[in-house]
Amino acid sequence: MENNQLLEDTVTVLSMENEKLKRKYFFSTKENYQLKKDIKEANEEISILELEYKRLTLMLAKYDRGRK
Repeated sequence: MENNQLLEDTVTVLSMENEKLKRKYFFSTKENYQLKKDIKEANEEISILELEYKRLTLMLAKYDRGRK
């Protein structure tokens, strides 16, 4: 009887720990998804800024050629 109670208690503790780990996994996965999304948005913004930089550099070069 005492052995069964010990096993039941162990199973209960393991079940609780399993639930905690499931929650941690869920939130880690959710956070990972958000980070990947943020990185993708940042990369898109960088691409836009790089194009704008090239455009402005060309405009400046044309302006400088026109001044000479």
